[in-house]
Amino acid sequence: MSVMDATAMLRQSLRQRDALAAQAAGSVERILDLAEQAAALPGGLDELVARYATVPNALLPRTVSFVLAQQATAPSTRTWTLTREFAEQLDRLDDPSTAINVLTAIRRHLQADRATDTGAVETVLADFVLACLDRPPLVQATAVDLLVDMAADGTSDRFCSPSWAGRLNTAIERLRETRLLDEGDANDLLMALTRDCL
Repeated sequence: MSVMDATAMLRQSLRQRDALAAQAAGSVERILDLAEQAAALPGGLDELVARYATVPNALLPRTVSFVLAQQATAPSTRTWTLTREFAEQLDRLDDPSTAINVLTAIRRHLQADRATDTGAVETVLADFVLACLDRPPLVQATAVDLLVDMAADGTSDRFCSPSWAGRLNTAIERLRETRLLDEGDANDLLMALTRDCL
C-alpha cells in the first residue's frame, strides 16, 4: 500500500467518523425533542420517569432528567414528586449529567418553595444528594452548591434527621480531605445544615 493509498483510507475513515458523529448528535437532539413533546402531553412526564429512570443506556435517563430540570423552572407538587420518583428509581448515578440535572430540579423546587411533600420523600432526595457527594468533582460541586443554598435559605430542615446529619458529616469530612471544601467552609456548612436536625 502506498502512502497515497493510506492517506486516502485515513481521509475516508475520518469522513465516516465525522458523519457518524453528526448523525449521533442529530439523534440526541431528536430524542430530546421527542421527550419534550411527550412531557407536554397529559401524563407524559409521568410515563417518561416510569419508563426511563432504570434503563441501562445513559442517554435516556439523562434526557428525562434534563426534561425534569426544565419542568422545574415552573415547579409544582407533581414535578417535585416526579423528581423524587426519578431519583429513587435511578440506576445510573455514574452519569454526571443525569445527577446534575436531578440536583438542578431539586434546587429549583426548593428555591420556589414547591417541595411540599414530607417524610420519606425528603429522605429519598436527601440520600440522592449525599450519594452525589461521592461522585466526580463536578457533581460534588453541584451538590455542595445545593447544600449551601439550602443552608442559606433555611430549606435544609426538609432533609433533616439525625441519621442524615451523621451521614452528611461523614460526606463533608471526605470533601475536606479532597480539598473541595476548606476547614472553615466545611464547618460552617455542616453547622448551618444540621442545626435543626439534632
